[in-house]
Amino acid sequence: MPSHIIGMGRALKLHIVAEGVETRDELAFLRMQGCTAYQGYLFSKRVPANQLQQLLGDRLSEDASMTAERLRNRLAS
Repeated sequence: MPSHIIGMGRALKLHIVAEGVETRDELAFLRMQGCTAYQGYLFSKRVPANQLQQLLGDRLSEDASMTAERLRNRLAS
């Protein structure tokens, strides 16, 4: 059923956001269906609005570090 909803949203040229993603299996399924935006406990529990900026900053720093590490590994091989 979720794949039908994702397909319908894409056909209507809507931006689809999957809510309530709790497991890596759910995330993998959504990615295979072409869904590119998600939210849920897999990523973070609820946080007060005043803590959101810090959380996003931390996540961006982690992503940048992981990207840099992957590049270093590619260059080294």
